[in-house]
Amino acid sequence: MHLPRTLAIAVAICSALPLAGQVDPLRAEAYFKEAQAFCDRDGGRLWGISLCGPMVIADPATGAIATNQPAPEGARPRNLGYANATTKWGGVEWSTFNWKILASFDTPSRGLLMVHELFHRVEGPLGLMTNSPCAVLSSNVKFLQLPNPDSEAGKSMRKHAFHRRRQHNPPQR
Repeated sequence: MHLPRTLAIAVAICSALPLAGQVDPLRAEAYFKEAQAFCDRDGGRLWGISLCGPMVIADPATGAIATNQPAPEGARPRNLGYANATTKWGGVEWSTFNWKILASFDTPSRGLLMVHELFHRVEGPLGLMTNSPCAVLSSNVKFLQLPNPDSEAGKSMRKHAFHRRRQHNPPQR
């Protein structure tokens, strides 16, 4: 006769846990804060703009999402959660993340993945569209290991990034 009590306890425990594919809003919020901390640390110094912007974490199987800002009105893009990528939603470029992949990473790996995708959101406006994995990886490693901005290394890195931006985006005359 312990079966009804055991069953009730099991149901109570399981109903309090998010479903396997369901995006946990508390963890998603923590991940958004991790990404924001990387952006705050850089302060837009490496590329001249902040990499942070609209982010969405999605699970394609359940359709569950979490966003770091209000979601646009209207239909969601059909590709949300199928890949870590960028997508246009509501006329704005969003960095998108697959929930299962993001949740499975440890903090440093997750940070690298998020910075990588955030970089892709701004590479077009920066004139840095590239198919070179080495260029993207180099950018991400520099961002995560950014030196103190007031140190000589920090000043040198900002100078290099400034000249690279000018090379790819000459001033309009």
